[in-house]
Amino acid sequence: ILLFASFLIGVCSTQAEDYFFRHIGMEQGLPQMSVADVYQDSEGYMWFATRQGAARYDGRDMEVFNPDASDFHSLLSPVVEQIEGDTLENIYIRSTGINRYNLRTNRMEVLCRQSVSAMTASADGLYLISESSLYAYNAHTDSVQKVCALPEVEGICILSCLHGILYIGTVEGKLYSLTYTHSLTLLYELGSQIACI
Repeated sequence: ILLFASFLIGVCSTQAEDYFFRHIGMEQGLPQMSVADVYQDSEGYMWFATRQGAARYDGRDMEVFNPDASDFHSLLSPVVEQIEGDTLENIYIRSTGINRYNLRTNRMEVLCRQSVSAMTASADGLYLISESSLYAYNAHTDSVQKVCALPEVEGICILSCLHGILYIGTVEGKLYSLTYTHSLTLLYELGSQIACI
């Protein structure tokens, strides 16, 4: 046992030396220090959602995306709340609506101009909640379909897709699940706002 314990201590101390931290701030080009969300895409870029735009970092340079009045396809708002990505190299940026940035074409476009309270990426698109309804966006067909109406709640604060099941958290602390058959089930009533799933 003593030999095994000393082996574990040696392995743990060796592994701990392999990690290092580097701070990323405004000196590296981050537009603002308040970051609402972080996402790493399939090419290894880090995306940051800030109150002054979406930023993409390649480890050396920071590219910032903001609204541009002369470009109809630019970011809808500088206040970015969430960034997600699918397996088709699309990055979804939620602000006052949703923008889609494609990594292959390096092109930004507006996907949805209406208010979206939560979103989560799927393998080939996106699920989003708007006006008490759940919608599915299919990137293959570039189409949006209404999945179902949601129960009357104070507000949806989180949406997450795990193993094909959608989990919906509310400001009131209720956690719902939605299966393949679009059967909505109340799982828990936690009593306080759900921050993450």
